[in-house]
Amino acid sequence: MDRWQPLDPTREEIRVLDLQPSQCGSQAISCQMRTTSLQEEPQYEALSYVWGSPDNPKEILLNGVAHPVTRNLYNALKALRYPEKTRTIWVDAVCINQVDLQERNAQVSMMDKVYLQASLVVTFWQKTNMSESMQTVKAFGRNRTRHYTNPPQALLDFHLDWDAWFFRAWTFQEAVLARDLVFHAGDDFLTLQDLEDYLGSLRQHFLRDGACCTTVAKESQRNLEGTNNPFGATMNVLFGLMDARHEFRQKGKQPFLELLNYTAGRNATDPRDLVYAFAGLAHDIPPTSYATIFP
Repeated sequence: MDRWQPLDPTREEIRVLDLQPSQCGSQAISCQMRTTSLQEEPQYEALSYVWGSPDNPKEILLNGVAHPVTRNLYNALKALRYPEKTRTIWVDAVCINQVDLQERNAQVSMMDKVYLQASLVVTFWQKTNMSESMQTVKAFGRNRTRHYTNPPQALLDFHLDWDAWFFRAWTFQEAVLARDLVFHAGDDFLTLQDLEDYLGSLRQHFLRDGACCTTVAKESQRNLEGTNNPFGATMNVLFGLMDARHEFRQKGKQPFLELLNYTAGRNATDPRDLVYAFAGLAHDIPPTSYATIFP
């Protein structure tokens, strides 16, 4: 039977993956794909990640049959499966029939609802050496009396060695729409609260009038000749993301032109996505297909 049976757009049908558990990292990744309707308020998580290169794909078992996926997706599924229970997750690259243009357009027009209704949006970064950096971010977020005097290298690593996720167009919408958000990298993760606490610390120590730790940014710039200021450049991206989340929750969807303030530095393989990836956050661009926007 064709795994991609037609979806009924009038019922807002989507496919989800039941990611099978594994207690052994070397065990094959196995998923069961099934159809459900957003109108039935199903329980699922949604994955937010960078697809990566299609070259040299890896294989997973999809309904018992080998199915190629990018290495980035393979790494995400391998890291996110539970040892003893099934994890239900929506993954655009697999849950949408990518060779069916009509279906793809219809599903893309529903992306905002998919991410809005997910119980959790799971962000997966490809970096595997960020555990120390994440622990340091958590420490500064938990204790706002802690000054950024001679910040440890791990903190600079967090600001300098960011994953490509932060600069992709689609991931912005996915993070803004999420009810709840978690950031996975390697063996560690940051919760949404962890990141918000850290940003609160940055605001207090760097951005308020008479901020106490502004000299740290200057010192780090002298020690990292030829790079952008690690705090100034990356703080803008972090605050832009969280400010957009706050605006969305306070005001709902915004005029598309106002969203352009948040798009600087974002990129996409298909340049049309620089418009379409933000359509789900705008009230003046109705759900439609690529073919309608870009005939």
